[in-house]
Amino acid sequence: MAASRIVILGADGFLARGFMQLLDAERRPYRPIGVAEVDLTQTASVAKLRVIFEPGDAVVFLAALTPEHGRDRAAFFKNIRMADHFAAALEATPVAHVVSISSDAVHYAADDFYALAHLVREQIMHTACAAAKVPLTIFRPGAVYGPGDTHNAYGPNRFVREARAERKIALFGEGEELRDHVFIRDLVRLFLLVIDRGVTGTLPGVTGDAMTFRDLAVAIDRTLGGSIAIESKPRAVPVVHRHADPAPLFAALPDFQPTPLDAALAEMIAAPLDTPRPVPKAKPLPPLDGEVDVTLMVPCLNEAANIAPTLDHIASAMRELPYSYEILVIDDGSTDGTSAVVEEYAEAHPDLPLRLHRHAANRGLTRTYVDGAFLARGRYYRQVCGDNVEQKDVLIASLAPLGKADMIIPYRLKTPGKSPFREWLSRLYTHLINLLSGYNLRYYNGQATHIRYNVMRWGPYSFGFGFQAELITRLLDEGATYIEVPVGGTHTNKAGKNSALNLRNFLSVTHTLMETLIRRIRRQTFKK
Repeated sequence: MAASRIVILGADGFLARGFMQLLDAERRPYRPIGVAEVDLTQTASVAKLRVIFEPGDAVVFLAALTPEHGRDRAAFFKNIRMADHFAAALEATPVAHVVSISSDAVHYAADDFYALAHLVREQIMHTACAAAKVPLTIFRPGAVYGPGDTHNAYGPNRFVREARAERKIALFGEGEELRDHVFIRDLVRLFLLVIDRGVTGTLPGVTGDAMTFRDLAVAIDRTLGGSIAIESKPRAVPVVHRHADPAPLFAALPDFQPTPLDAALAEMIAAPLDTPRPVPKAKPLPPLDGEVDVTLMVPCLNEAANIAPTLDHIASAMRELPYSYEILVIDDGSTDGTSAVVEEYAEAHPDLPLRLHRHAANRGLTRTYVDGAFLARGRYYRQVCGDNVEQKDVLIASLAPLGKADMIIPYRLKTPGKSPFREWLSRLYTHLINLLSGYNLRYYNGQATHIRYNVMRWGPYSFGFGFQAELITRLLDEGATYIEVPVGGTHTNKAGKNSALNLRNFLSVTHTLMETLIRRIRRQTFKK
Protein backbone atom coordinates (compact mmCIF):
# COMPACT_ATOMS: atom_id res chain seq x y z
CA MET A 1 0.00 0.00 0.00
CA ALA A 2 1.38 3.40 -0.99
CA ALA A 3 2.32 5.77 1.82
CA SER A 4 -0.13 8.62 2.39
CA ARG A 5 2.79 11.05 2.49
CA ILE A 6 6.56 10.98 2.13
CA VAL A 7 8.59 12.94 4.67
CA ILE A 8 12.09 13.88 3.54
CA LEU A 9 14.69 14.59 6.24
CA GLY A 10 17.72 16.42 4.89
CA ALA A 11 15.69 18.28 2.28
CA ASP A 12 18.48 20.79 1.53
CA GLY A 13 20.78 18.29 -0.13
CA PHE A 14 21.44 17.02 -3.64
CA LEU A 15 19.69 13.65 -3.16
CA ALA A 16 16.61 15.30 -1.65
CA ARG A 17 16.31 17.76 -4.54
CA GLY A 18 16.43 14.90 -7.01
CA PHE A 19 13.87 12.92 -5.03
CA MET A 20 11.50 15.90 -4.81
CA GLN A 21 11.72 16.35 -8.59
CA LEU A 22 10.60 12.74 -9.01
CA LEU A 23 7.77 13.14 -6.50
CA ASP A 24 6.59 16.31 -8.25
CA ALA A 25 6.55 14.47 -11.57
CA GLU A 26 4.63 11.58 -9.99
CA ARG A 27 2.25 14.00 -8.20
CA ARG A 28 3.01 12.38 -4.86
CA PRO A 29 2.42 14.28 -1.60
CA TYR A 30 5.58 14.94 0.40
CA ARG A 31 6.83 17.03 3.29
CA PRO A 32 10.43 18.32 2.98
CA ILE A 33 12.28 19.14 6.21
CA GLY A 34 15.56 21.03 6.03
CA VAL A 35 18.02 22.03 8.72
CA ALA A 36 16.53 25.52 9.07
CA GLU A 37 13.29 23.94 10.29
CA VAL A 38 14.67 20.93 12.17
CA ASP A 39 18.36 20.69 13.05
CA LEU A 40 18.75 16.99 13.76
CA THR A 41 21.98 17.52 15.67
CA GLN A 42 19.98 19.32 18.38
CA THR A 43 17.92 17.64 21.10
CA ALA A 44 14.95 19.91 20.33
CA SER A 45 14.58 18.13 16.99
CA VAL A 46 12.96 15.14 18.73
CA ALA A 47 9.93 17.15 19.85
CA LYS A 48 9.64 18.82 16.45
CA LEU A 49 9.65 15.50 14.58
CA ARG A 50 7.07 13.97 16.92
CA VAL A 51 4.70 16.78 15.95
CA ILE A 52 5.39 16.37 12.22
CA PHE A 53 5.28 12.57 11.86
CA GLU A 54 1.99 10.85 11.05
CA PRO A 55 1.24 7.09 11.10
CA GLY A 56 0.84 6.84 7.31
CA ASP A 57 4.15 8.53 6.50
CA ALA A 58 7.09 6.97 4.75
CA VAL A 59 10.17 8.77 6.04
CA VAL A 60 13.24 9.03 3.80
CA PHE A 61 16.22 9.80 6.02
CA LEU A 62 18.83 11.63 3.90
CA ALA A 63 20.29 13.90 6.59
CA ALA A 64 24.04 13.44 6.90
CA LEU A 65 27.31 15.32 6.81
CA THR A 66 29.08 14.29 3.62
CA PRO A 67 32.86 13.59 3.58
CA GLU A 68 33.83 17.10 2.46
CA HIS A 69 32.34 18.40 5.72
CA GLY A 70 34.86 16.34 7.61
CA ARG A 71 35.91 12.81 8.46
CA ASP A 72 36.92 13.80 11.97
CA ARG A 73 35.48 13.01 15.37
CA ALA A 74 33.24 16.10 15.41
CA ALA A 75 31.57 15.13 12.13
CA PHE A 76 31.25 11.54 13.36
CA PHE A 77 29.29 12.55 16.46
CA LYS A 78 27.06 14.95 14.51
CA ASN A 79 26.11 12.15 12.12
CA ILE A 80 25.38 9.86 15.06
CA ARG A 81 23.27 12.48 16.84
CA MET A 82 21.13 12.95 13.74
CA ALA A 83 20.23 9.25 13.67
CA ASP A 84 19.79 9.04 17.44
CA HIS A 85 17.36 11.98 17.56
CA PHE A 86 15.40 10.55 14.65
CA ALA A 87 15.20 7.20 16.45
CA ALA A 88 13.93 8.90 19.62
CA ALA A 89 11.16 10.62 17.64
CA LEU A 90 10.26 7.32 15.99
CA GLU A 91 9.76 5.64 19.37
CA ALA A 92 6.92 8.04 20.19
CA THR A 93 5.43 8.33 16.70
CA PRO A 94 5.86 5.18 14.57
CA VAL A 95 5.45 5.64 10.82
CA ALA A 96 4.61 3.33 7.91
CA HIS A 97 8.12 2.88 6.43
CA VAL A 98 11.66 4.23 6.87
CA VAL A 99 14.19 4.49 4.04
CA SER A 100 17.66 5.46 5.22
CA ILE A 101 20.73 6.43 3.22
CA SER A 102 24.08 4.91 4.17
CA SER A 103 27.25 4.50 2.05
CA ASP A 104 29.24 1.78 0.37
CA ALA A 105 32.19 3.14 2.40
CA VAL A 106 31.13 0.78 5.19
CA HIS A 107 32.64 -2.11 3.19
CA TYR A 108 36.05 -0.59 2.59
CA ALA A 109 37.16 1.76 5.36
CA ALA A 110 36.14 0.46 8.77
CA ASP A 111 38.85 2.62 10.41
CA ASP A 112 37.46 5.81 8.84
CA PHE A 113 35.19 8.05 10.96
CA TYR A 114 32.82 8.63 8.01
CA ALA A 115 32.39 4.89 7.38
CA LEU A 116 32.09 4.15 11.10
CA ALA A 117 29.38 6.78 11.45
CA HIS A 118 27.30 5.07 8.78
CA LEU A 119 27.79 1.66 10.41
CA VAL A 120 26.58 3.03 13.75
CA ARG A 121 23.68 4.86 12.08
CA GLU A 122 22.58 1.62 10.43
CA GLN A 123 22.54 -0.14 13.80
CA ILE A 124 20.55 2.73 15.36
CA MET A 125 18.02 2.49 12.53
CA HIS A 126 17.70 -1.29 12.84
CA THR A 127 17.17 -1.11 16.60
CA ALA A 128 14.68 1.77 16.51
CA CYS A 129 12.61 0.39 13.64
CA ALA A 130 12.50 -3.08 15.16
CA ALA A 131 11.29 -1.65 18.49
CA ALA A 132 8.63 0.48 16.77
CA LYS A 133 7.70 -2.34 14.33
CA VAL A 134 8.42 -0.08 11.35
CA PRO A 135 9.62 -1.57 8.02
CA LEU A 136 13.17 -0.41 7.24
CA THR A 137 15.15 -0.18 4.00
CA ILE A 138 18.79 0.92 4.02
CA PHE A 139 20.62 1.85 0.82
CA ARG A 140 24.41 1.75 0.55
CA PRO A 141 25.06 3.73 -2.65
CA GLY A 142 28.33 4.23 -4.41
CA ALA A 143 29.34 7.61 -5.83
CA VAL A 144 26.16 9.46 -6.85
CA TYR A 145 26.27 11.84 -9.80
CA GLY A 146 23.87 13.92 -11.85
CA PRO A 147 22.87 17.43 -12.91
CA GLY A 148 22.54 19.98 -10.15
CA ASP A 149 25.16 18.52 -7.80
CA THR A 150 27.32 21.34 -6.44
CA HIS A 151 29.76 18.96 -4.72
CA ASN A 152 33.06 18.92 -6.55
CA ALA A 153 34.11 15.42 -5.57
CA TYR A 154 36.49 13.44 -7.77
CA GLY A 155 34.37 11.59 -10.32
CA PRO A 156 31.60 12.29 -12.85
CA ASN A 157 30.49 15.65 -11.42
CA ARG A 158 33.99 17.15 -11.39
CA PHE A 159 34.98 15.54 -14.69
CA VAL A 160 31.99 16.96 -16.55
CA ARG A 161 32.63 20.44 -15.13
CA GLU A 162 36.32 20.33 -16.04
CA ALA A 163 35.57 19.02 -19.52
CA ARG A 164 32.99 21.70 -20.26
CA ALA A 165 34.82 24.62 -18.67
CA GLU A 166 38.49 23.77 -19.37
CA ARG A 167 38.28 21.11 -22.14
CA LYS A 168 40.35 18.73 -20.04
CA ILE A 169 39.95 16.06 -17.34
CA ALA A 170 42.67 15.52 -14.70
CA LEU A 171 43.07 11.97 -13.33
CA PHE A 172 45.02 10.83 -10.28
CA GLY A 173 47.69 8.55 -11.67
CA GLU A 174 46.19 6.58 -14.54
CA GLY A 175 42.70 6.63 -13.06
CA GLU A 176 42.71 2.86 -12.69
CA GLU A 177 40.44 2.62 -9.61
CA LEU A 178 37.14 0.81 -10.13
CA ARG A 179 33.92 2.52 -9.03
CA ASP A 180 30.20 1.87 -9.50
CA HIS A 181 28.86 5.35 -10.24
CA VAL A 182 25.12 5.78 -9.57
CA PHE A 183 22.96 8.25 -11.50
CA ILE A 184 20.79 10.29 -9.14
CA ARG A 185 17.60 9.61 -11.14
CA ASP A 186 18.14 5.87 -10.57
CA LEU A 187 18.82 6.13 -6.85
CA VAL A 188 15.77 8.27 -6.06
CA ARG A 189 13.63 5.98 -8.22
CA LEU A 190 14.79 3.14 -5.97
CA PHE A 191 13.58 5.07 -2.92
CA LEU A 192 10.09 5.26 -4.38
CA LEU A 193 10.05 1.64 -5.56
CA VAL A 194 10.86 0.20 -2.13
CA ILE A 195 8.23 2.40 -0.48
CA ASP A 196 5.51 1.45 -2.96
CA ARG A 197 6.36 -2.26 -2.92
CA GLY A 198 7.16 -2.60 0.77
CA VAL A 199 10.70 -3.85 0.11
CA THR A 200 12.88 -4.00 3.23
CA GLY A 201 16.47 -4.89 4.06
CA THR A 202 19.90 -3.51 3.34
CA LEU A 203 20.41 -2.99 -0.39
CA PRO A 204 23.38 -1.84 -2.47
CA GLY A 205 22.69 1.38 -4.35
CA VAL A 206 24.68 0.35 -7.41
CA THR A 207 24.24 -0.46 -11.09
CA GLY A 208 26.50 -3.52 -11.35
CA ASP A 209 28.60 -1.80 -14.04
CA ALA A 210 31.80 -0.78 -12.27
CA MET A 211 34.37 1.08 -14.38
CA THR A 212 37.70 2.84 -13.93
CA PHE A 213 37.95 6.62 -13.69
CA ARG A 214 39.84 6.57 -17.00
CA ASP A 215 37.00 4.71 -18.70
CA LEU A 216 34.62 7.29 -17.26
CA ALA A 217 36.76 10.15 -18.63
CA VAL A 218 36.83 8.48 -22.04
CA ALA A 219 33.01 8.17 -21.97
CA ILE A 220 32.67 11.89 -21.17
CA ASP A 221 35.10 12.73 -23.97
CA ARG A 222 33.06 10.58 -26.35
CA THR A 223 29.81 12.28 -25.33
CA LEU A 224 31.39 15.70 -25.92
CA GLY A 225 32.65 14.79 -29.37
CA GLY A 226 36.21 13.63 -28.68
CA SER A 227 37.93 16.98 -28.03
CA ILE A 228 38.81 16.62 -24.34
CA ALA A 229 42.40 16.27 -23.11
CA ILE A 230 42.72 13.52 -20.46
CA GLU A 231 45.70 14.29 -18.21
CA SER A 232 47.40 12.56 -15.30
CA LYS A 233 48.68 14.11 -12.09
CA PRO A 234 50.59 12.57 -9.18
CA ARG A 235 48.59 10.21 -7.00
CA ALA A 236 48.24 11.23 -3.35
CA VAL A 237 46.62 8.03 -2.02
CA PRO A 238 46.92 4.32 -2.87
CA VAL A 239 44.66 2.71 -5.45
CA VAL A 240 41.43 1.44 -3.86
CA HIS A 241 38.78 -0.39 -5.88
CA ARG A 242 35.16 -0.11 -4.70
CA HIS A 243 32.32 -2.03 -6.29
CA ALA A 244 29.56 -3.94 -4.52
CA ASP A 245 27.65 -7.03 -5.59
CA PRO A 246 24.36 -5.82 -7.14
CA ALA A 247 22.62 -9.21 -6.73
CA PRO A 248 20.58 -8.30 -3.59
CA LEU A 249 19.21 -5.19 -5.32
CA PHE A 250 18.12 -6.98 -8.47
CA ALA A 251 16.70 -9.88 -6.44
CA ALA A 252 14.49 -7.45 -4.54
CA LEU A 253 13.61 -5.34 -7.62
CA PRO A 254 14.14 -7.60 -10.68
CA ASP A 255 12.55 -5.11 -13.10
CA PHE A 256 14.80 -2.20 -12.13
CA GLN A 257 16.83 -0.98 -15.11
CA PRO A 258 19.60 1.59 -14.45
CA THR A 259 20.00 4.48 -16.87
CA PRO A 260 22.76 3.77 -19.44
CA LEU A 261 25.93 5.75 -18.69
CA ASP A 262 25.97 7.59 -22.04
CA ALA A 263 22.37 8.74 -21.55
CA ALA A 264 23.09 9.94 -18.01
CA LEU A 265 26.21 11.82 -19.13
CA ALA A 266 24.32 13.40 -22.00
CA GLU A 267 21.71 14.73 -19.54
CA MET A 268 24.44 16.17 -17.32
CA ILE A 269 26.18 17.83 -20.24
CA ALA A 270 22.91 19.33 -21.52
CA ALA A 271 22.14 20.88 -18.12
CA PRO A 272 23.37 24.40 -17.20
CA LEU A 273 26.98 24.41 -16.05
CA ASP A 274 27.07 24.36 -12.25
CA THR A 275 29.63 26.05 -10.07
CA PRO A 276 30.91 24.06 -7.11
CA ARG A 277 29.23 24.78 -3.80
CA PRO A 278 27.92 28.32 -4.15
CA VAL A 279 27.83 30.08 -0.78
CA PRO A 280 24.54 31.96 -0.42
CA LYS A 281 24.42 35.61 0.54
CA ALA A 282 21.74 36.95 2.86
CA LYS A 283 18.56 36.08 1.05
CA PRO A 284 16.56 38.74 -0.77
CA LEU A 285 13.09 39.39 0.56
CA PRO A 286 10.69 36.73 -0.80
CA PRO A 287 6.97 37.22 -1.35
CA LEU A 288 4.80 36.94 1.74
CA ASP A 289 4.10 33.22 1.60
CA GLY A 290 5.43 30.14 3.32
CA GLU A 291 4.53 31.30 6.83
CA VAL A 292 6.82 30.24 9.69
CA ASP A 293 5.96 30.17 13.38
CA VAL A 294 7.89 33.27 14.38
CA THR A 295 9.95 36.06 12.87
CA LEU A 296 12.79 37.43 14.99
CA MET A 297 13.35 40.98 13.75
CA VAL A 298 16.77 42.41 14.59
CA PRO A 299 17.00 46.21 14.20
CA CYS A 300 20.54 47.57 13.87
CA LEU A 301 22.07 51.01 13.85
CA ASN A 302 25.87 50.90 13.79
CA GLU A 303 26.08 47.50 15.51
CA ALA A 304 28.98 46.00 13.54
CA ALA A 305 30.67 44.93 16.78
CA ASN A 306 27.53 43.37 18.28
CA ILE A 307 25.41 41.88 15.50
CA ALA A 308 27.32 38.59 15.09
CA PRO A 309 27.06 37.57 18.79
CA THR A 310 23.39 38.64 18.69
CA LEU A 311 22.77 36.24 15.81
CA ASP A 312 24.73 33.53 17.64
CA HIS A 313 22.40 33.83 20.64
CA ILE A 314 19.30 33.71 18.46
CA ALA A 315 20.45 30.65 16.51
CA SER A 316 21.48 28.85 19.69
CA ALA A 317 18.14 29.59 21.38
CA MET A 318 16.02 28.54 18.41
CA ARG A 319 17.79 25.19 18.15
CA GLU A 320 16.26 24.34 21.52
CA LEU A 321 12.71 25.40 20.64
CA PRO A 322 10.24 23.38 18.51
CA TYR A 323 9.31 26.23 16.14
CA SER A 324 10.01 27.15 12.55
CA TYR A 325 11.45 30.63 12.34
CA GLU A 326 13.27 33.26 10.35
CA ILE A 327 15.70 36.01 11.34
CA LEU A 328 15.06 39.35 9.66
CA VAL A 329 17.89 41.84 10.18
CA ILE A 330 17.00 45.45 9.35
CA ASP A 331 19.96 47.80 9.03
CA ASP A 332 18.48 51.20 9.84
CA GLY A 333 21.00 53.36 8.00
CA SER A 334 24.24 52.15 9.61
CA THR A 335 27.53 53.73 8.55
CA ASP A 336 29.94 51.30 10.27
CA GLY A 337 29.62 48.28 7.96
CA THR A 338 26.89 46.47 9.93
CA SER A 339 25.34 45.08 6.72
CA ALA A 340 28.69 43.70 5.57
CA VAL A 341 29.05 41.83 8.88
CA VAL A 342 25.56 40.34 8.43
CA GLU A 343 26.40 39.23 4.88
CA GLU A 344 29.62 37.59 6.06
CA TYR A 345 27.69 35.86 8.84
CA ALA A 346 25.17 34.55 6.30
CA GLU A 347 28.01 33.17 4.17
CA ALA A 348 29.48 31.38 7.18
CA HIS A 349 26.05 30.00 8.23
CA PRO A 350 24.29 29.12 4.94
CA ASP A 351 21.66 26.95 6.66
CA LEU A 352 20.44 29.73 8.96
CA PRO A 353 17.10 31.27 7.80
CA LEU A 354 18.58 34.77 7.72
CA ARG A 355 17.49 37.75 5.64
CA LEU A 356 18.86 41.27 5.46
CA HIS A 357 16.95 44.46 4.63
CA ARG A 358 18.58 47.88 4.48
CA HIS A 359 17.14 51.33 5.06
CA ALA A 360 18.95 53.92 2.97
CA ALA A 361 18.51 56.42 5.84
CA ASN A 362 17.73 56.09 9.52
CA ARG A 363 13.98 55.75 10.16
CA GLY A 364 13.99 55.18 13.90
CA LEU A 365 13.18 52.19 16.07
CA THR A 366 9.39 52.41 15.92
CA ARG A 367 9.19 52.76 12.16
CA THR A 368 11.68 49.91 11.74
CA TYR A 369 9.61 47.73 14.09
CA VAL A 370 6.45 48.21 12.07
CA ASP A 371 8.20 47.98 8.69
CA GLY A 372 9.65 44.65 9.78
CA ALA A 373 6.17 43.24 10.44
CA PHE A 374 5.23 43.86 6.80
CA LEU A 375 8.46 42.26 5.56
CA ALA A 376 8.23 39.24 7.86
CA ARG A 377 6.68 35.80 7.27
CA GLY A 378 6.08 34.66 10.86
CA ARG A 379 2.69 34.16 12.44
CA TYR A 380 4.28 35.64 15.57
CA TYR A 381 6.72 38.54 15.67
CA ARG A 382 9.40 39.50 18.17
CA GLN A 383 12.11 42.12 18.20
CA VAL A 384 15.64 41.20 19.32
CA CYS A 385 17.82 44.29 19.48
CA GLY A 386 21.08 44.02 17.56
CA ASP A 387 23.22 45.29 20.43
CA ASN A 388 23.61 41.82 22.01
CA VAL A 389 21.92 42.60 25.32
CA GLU A 390 19.52 39.62 25.35
CA GLN A 391 21.04 36.30 26.31
CA LYS A 392 20.02 32.87 25.04
CA ASP A 393 18.07 31.93 28.20
CA VAL A 394 15.97 35.10 27.94
CA LEU A 395 15.03 34.30 24.36
CA ILE A 396 14.11 30.71 25.22
CA ALA A 397 11.98 31.72 28.23
CA SER A 398 10.13 34.44 26.34
CA LEU A 399 9.42 32.30 23.27
CA ALA A 400 8.62 28.98 24.93
CA PRO A 401 4.87 29.79 25.47
CA LEU A 402 4.40 30.71 21.79
CA GLY A 403 0.80 30.12 20.69
CA LYS A 404 -0.74 30.24 24.16
CA ALA A 405 -1.80 33.92 24.02
CA ASP A 406 -1.90 36.91 21.68
CA MET A 407 1.00 38.51 23.54
CA ILE A 408 3.92 37.10 25.53
CA ILE A 409 5.19 39.88 27.79
CA PRO A 410 8.53 39.33 29.57
CA TYR A 411 9.47 40.93 32.86
CA ARG A 412 12.58 40.81 35.02
CA LEU A 413 12.35 40.04 38.72
CA LYS A 414 15.62 41.91 39.16
CA THR A 415 18.27 43.19 36.80
CA PRO A 416 21.87 42.80 38.05
CA GLY A 417 24.09 45.56 36.70
CA LYS A 418 21.32 48.14 36.40
CA SER A 419 21.82 51.29 38.46
CA PRO A 420 19.37 52.05 41.30
CA PHE A 421 18.28 55.18 39.44
CA ARG A 422 17.46 53.22 36.28
CA GLU A 423 15.60 50.63 38.36
CA TRP A 424 13.56 53.42 39.96
CA LEU A 425 12.79 54.95 36.56
CA SER A 426 11.58 51.59 35.24
CA ARG A 427 9.31 51.02 38.22
CA LEU A 428 7.97 54.57 37.96
CA TYR A 429 7.23 54.19 34.26
CA THR A 430 5.40 50.88 34.81
CA HIS A 431 3.42 52.37 37.71
CA LEU A 432 2.36 55.35 35.56
CA ILE A 433 1.26 53.17 32.64
CA ASN A 434 -0.77 50.96 34.97
CA LEU A 435 -2.31 53.99 36.70
CA LEU A 436 -3.30 55.69 33.44
CA SER A 437 -4.40 52.57 31.55
CA GLY A 438 -6.20 50.74 34.35
CA TYR A 439 -4.20 47.57 33.79
CA ASN A 440 -1.74 45.87 36.13
CA LEU A 441 1.23 44.50 34.21
CA ARG A 442 4.67 43.98 35.70
CA TYR A 443 6.60 45.56 32.81
CA TYR A 444 5.85 47.28 29.51
CA ASN A 445 9.23 47.97 27.92
CA GLY A 446 10.48 44.43 27.40
CA GLN A 447 10.57 42.72 24.01
CA ALA A 448 7.04 41.36 23.83
CA THR A 449 6.04 38.72 21.28
CA HIS A 450 2.94 39.61 19.26
CA ILE A 451 0.76 38.10 16.58
CA ARG A 452 2.33 39.78 13.54
CA TYR A 453 -1.02 40.89 12.14
CA ASN A 454 -1.63 42.95 15.28
CA VAL A 455 1.60 44.86 14.68
CA MET A 456 0.81 45.37 10.99
CA ARG A 457 -2.53 47.03 11.69
CA TRP A 458 -1.16 49.32 14.41
CA GLY A 459 -0.47 52.93 13.43
CA PRO A 460 2.30 54.09 15.77
CA TYR A 461 2.62 57.66 16.92
CA SER A 462 5.61 57.04 19.19
CA PHE A 463 9.19 57.48 18.07
CA GLY A 464 11.17 56.08 20.99
CA PHE A 465 11.18 53.37 23.61
CA GLY A 466 7.58 54.01 24.60
CA PHE A 467 6.11 52.27 21.58
CA GLN A 468 5.82 48.84 23.21
CA ALA A 469 3.64 50.21 26.02
CA GLU A 470 1.43 51.97 23.50
CA LEU A 471 0.99 48.81 21.43
CA ILE A 472 0.40 46.55 24.45
CA THR A 473 -2.22 48.80 26.08
CA ARG A 474 -4.01 49.32 22.78
CA LEU A 475 -4.26 45.56 22.27
CA LEU A 476 -5.43 45.11 25.86
CA ASP A 477 -8.15 47.67 25.14
CA GLU A 478 -9.32 45.37 22.35
CA GLY A 479 -9.42 42.32 24.60
CA ALA A 480 -6.15 40.67 23.53
CA THR A 481 -4.92 37.82 25.72
CA TYR A 482 -1.46 37.80 27.26
CA ILE A 483 1.01 35.81 29.32
CA GLU A 484 3.64 37.43 31.53
CA VAL A 485 6.92 35.51 31.59
CA PRO A 486 9.73 36.06 34.13
CA VAL A 487 13.17 36.19 32.53
CA GLY A 488 16.70 36.40 33.84
CA GLY A 489 19.73 38.16 32.44
CA THR A 490 21.81 41.18 33.29
CA HIS A 491 21.77 44.81 32.28
CA THR A 492 24.60 45.82 29.96
CA ASN A 493 25.75 49.43 29.76
CA LYS A 494 27.07 50.14 26.29
CA ALA A 495 30.00 52.44 25.83
CA GLY A 496 29.19 56.05 25.10
CA LYS A 497 26.10 58.07 25.77
CA ASN A 498 23.10 56.22 27.16
CA SER A 499 20.56 56.40 24.36
CA ALA A 500 17.58 55.76 26.64
CA LEU A 501 18.04 58.95 28.68
CA ASN A 502 17.66 61.82 26.25
CA LEU A 503 15.14 64.52 25.41
CA ARG A 504 13.75 62.65 22.40
CA ASN A 505 12.83 59.61 24.48
CA PHE A 506 11.52 61.74 27.34
CA LEU A 507 9.11 63.42 24.91
CA SER A 508 8.20 60.05 23.40
CA VAL A 509 7.41 58.56 26.81
CA THR A 510 5.36 61.62 27.72
CA HIS A 511 3.40 61.20 24.50
CA THR A 512 2.78 57.53 25.31
CA LEU A 513 1.48 58.39 28.78
CA MET A 514 -0.90 61.00 27.35
CA GLU A 515 -2.15 58.65 24.64
CA THR A 516 -2.73 55.92 27.21
CA LEU A 517 -4.79 58.24 29.39
CA ILE A 518 -6.83 59.56 26.45
CA ARG A 519 -7.66 56.05 25.29
CA ARG A 520 -8.78 55.06 28.79
CA ILE A 521 -11.07 58.09 29.00
CA ARG A 522 -12.47 57.28 25.57
CA ARG A 523 -12.94 53.63 26.48
CA GLN A 524 -14.84 54.46 29.66
CA THR A 525 -16.85 57.28 28.10
CA PHE A 526 -17.85 55.68 24.84
CA LYS A 527 -17.46 52.02 25.86
CA LYS A 528 -15.14 51.36 22.93
